[in-house]
Amino acid sequence: MKTSLRVLAPLRETFITACLVCCCLFLFASTTIAQEEATPLAKSLALDYWDESRFAKFEDGVPLTIDERREVERLVSRLSNFDRRVFYASPSTEVTTAELLADPAKYRGKPVRWFGKAEKLIKPEGPSDASSPSEPAMTCIGRDDSGMCLMMTRSVPERWSLFELESEPIGVNGVFVKLVETDEGVIAPLIAVPHIEWMPTKWSPPAVNYGMSVLGILGIDVALLDNIVQRERLLGSETMAFYRILAATRGTTANELSNWAQRHMPRHREEWAGLEKSPDLNERRLAAEVLRQAKEDRYSVAPFFNQPKDEVGQLAVFDGVVRRALRIDTSDNADAAAVGIDHYYELALFTDDSQNNPLVFCVLDLPEGFPQGDDVREQVRLAGFFFKTWRYGSREGDGRSSQIRFAPLFIGRGPLRLVEPAEQPIWGWIAGISFMGVIALVWLANIYRARGDRAFAASTLARIKEPVDLSDLDRPPSAEDTELGPADEQDGDDQDSDYLRRDRPLE
Repeated sequence: MKTSLRVLAPLRETFITACLVCCCLFLFASTTIAQEEATPLAKSLALDYWDESRFAKFEDGVPLTIDERREVERLVSRLSNFDRRVFYASPSTEVTTAELLADPAKYRGKPVRWFGKAEKLIKPEGPSDASSPSEPAMTCIGRDDSGMCLMMTRSVPERWSLFELESEPIGVNGVFVKLVETDEGVIAPLIAVPHIEWMPTKWSPPAVNYGMSVLGILGIDVALLDNIVQRERLLGSETMAFYRILAATRGTTANELSNWAQRHMPRHREEWAGLEKSPDLNERRLAAEVLRQAKEDRYSVAPFFNQPKDEVGQLAVFDGVVRRALRIDTSDNADAAAVGIDHYYELALFTDDSQNNPLVFCVLDLPEGFPQGDDVREQVRLAGFFFKTWRYGSREGDGRSSQIRFAPLFIGRGPLRLVEPAEQPIWGWIAGISFMGVIALVWLANIYRARGDRAFAASTLARIKEPVDLSDLDRPPSAEDTELGPADEQDGDDQDSDYLRRDRPLE
């Protein structure tokens, strides 16, 4: 018995050791998985003590308390200060109102993506709370197919102040907080968001120009254009809007973009015709130039040079000559990488009315065989969305000094080549002249034949029409009548008489 126990002792120790090792491995694997699942957004929130225990303090199905509102405003403020790269590396879960209502615990404290329509914007009344670290947040009431949703934010589109908010397409990226009971007794999800994305689809000037409505159809947040700064280089605050618009052109073609711009031309004329009687002299002159080009179904470059702030987002199309085409590498830009762009092409377009000043187009593609470099001469048609007045340096003749210049910057899909009519060879002229010569000969032949017909009518047919004495037709022929001389054989009078005798009845 003692011998068997001695044998089993090492086995028992081995078994216990194996169990301990398995437990350690399991705990290590669980910790590793938990660390892998933690997104940059979750880690950044955790640094400010926004963890599960803090979110668990929010109570579902009741109105927001004063303390809860302060907490949400702090969360909104923190989200607004995060770098965009934090959101790029933290994918959101697309949800509906129904899904948030069904399982709030599943999404609490998690990044979510919600789409719907904005119906109302509620701004806080009275003085702001002194204990709040920032200005009070606004509440946007939205709705999707499954019900109402509330968004608390500090940033809404600037152009919403130009019209009454009713039903505007929006989207938000934010953190779900709780289910709130509204004043009407409705239970609605509450999401803390850094800003509200706006995708208008209807042309409604002055708030929404035609180009903005097209961008909204392509799914672009038009509110990003609020941050555009004129007469500057491309700034870091603008690159998100720039690359997202550039990426959105993948949803169309260069030809479709051009057709959309041409389709707007009648309304474009009507819009500028109303400014012909403006009390502002400069505005009247600008309207006259725009309408002069519009009469020929062409967009004028004048508004984009003279009033760029009013034209941001506008869609236009131009015919001209590309004199420069450069490939721009964007592999080190986070905003470009977020939308899958590693390069684009920068084109310098010169039109008939640009007075030797370039229009800069940034496009995704070039046609096959399109030349690149600083010495290009290509007749093209280019359509794009106006982005800003871009500041750039122009080198002088010495190659060292640089002069600051400004050019309208557009974002498009690509150029359409305009094929010029080919020169006709000399043989084409020879063939054409020969053909006309043949026609002239046929015409002269017809004239000559017509003259012969008139001569025949004047001689032979005239004699047929002469009156005949019918009283001599029954008289027997005399000897003179039967003896024909050479002259009579050639004359053919008897043949005419015989024709009358055969074909004309006698009474």
